[in-house]
Amino acid sequence: MRTSGSVLVRAIVSAALIGGLVTLPAGAQQNPEDRQTAAILFSARERMSQQNEAWFHDGEYLAVIQNQTILVTLDPHDEETFSNLQWMYGNVEKYDWEWSIGKLFAIQNPTYSDAPYYEAQFLFLHHAYAKIPALLEPTLSRQPPPDANIFRFLAHSYDRLGYVEDCVRVWDAMLKLHPNDGPAKANRAKAAAKLKRDH
Repeated sequence: MRTSGSVLVRAIVSAALIGGLVTLPAGAQQNPEDRQTAAILFSARERMSQQNEAWFHDGEYLAVIQNQTILVTLDPHDEETFSNLQWMYGNVEKYDWEWSIGKLFAIQNPTYSDAPYYEAQFLFLHHAYAKIPALLEPTLSRQPPPDANIFRFLAHSYDRLGYVEDCVRVWDAMLKLHPNDGPAKANRAKAAAKLKRDH
């Protein structure tokens, strides 16, 4: 019988407490109960991450996916684990789940400037360019500004969709933030030349 996520988490937490594996993380609350809870969860997460590495090297990819799913449930802001989980679904060719994990990260982190990054990356790599502008345009005005690759996904999508003016606009917005980015300069020049030629 497959062990449910909640049962596995309770088992790991209990083992951490009984076995004395509790390690107090930095910044834990001063309340003794809060400190104990934070310490147990920290130790549980560390042990689960170590187990993921062992399973991955043994080729037990579905076990890694199950364990990472528990980890992102424990911490919906854990960007690294979300990214790893999304990659694992792609690795086993579960592309609908690969997309959904990127979408879930964006939903659970609505104020984070880079929240749509993983969904946009999936869409871009699967040539779903038409879905990217609505997803990424709202991020351009966020503070702090989003990752440079968000600008790249958006500009390249506009280029492939034939919206060259918008492509130039997005490269300009990126270059205001990253004026020394060589590839952005080159791509902006290509798009501007295309725009001039088309007019």
